[in-house]
Amino acid sequence: MRANATRCRNSKRRRCSTFPAGPGSVYFLVNGVSYGPAAPGANVVKDIALAPDALTEKFAQADLTADDDLARVMTADASSVVPPAAPRE
Repeated sequence: MRANATRCRNSKRRRCSTFPAGPGSVYFLVNGVSYGPAAPGANVVKDIALAPDALTEKFAQADLTADDDLARVMTADASSVVPPAAPRE
């Protein structure tokens, strides 16, 4: 399997987690960019800080060409199935 990492922020200071993508992989979306996977395949992970800076430092930016399911989700148009948000008063 091809590694799913392309780059990691601050990679000179820290080593990014790079795992092969697989069925059930978990990714994180930070400012419109996907990072991960959190572990190889559908393995359980714990003690992951969910702050944006922590995620972008720990995980590499996801490679959409390495995971067909991730590419399909990230490029899907959900406008026909998700109702627009109600206006705030």
